[in-house]
Amino acid sequence: MRRKKNGALILVLFLFLIIFIIVNAIRHIKIYMVYSSGLMPFIIVGITCLVIILLFFGGSRQRR
Repeated sequence: MRRKKNGALILVLFLFLIIFIIVNAIRHIKIYMVYSSGLMPFIIVGITCLVIILLFFGGSRQRR
């Protein structure tokens, strides 16, 4: 398989774009938490993140 000549430049520009979008979203999106909802939303988000991380690293071990 032939490598693209500008692969590194494309990767750098893509990473810059993703970082720019994330920073822009964090600065302009306002999130209002309802404190009476309890801990359950935080537990669900934590478990979901843990599952994503486990699947990511579990899948990387299976590749050769």
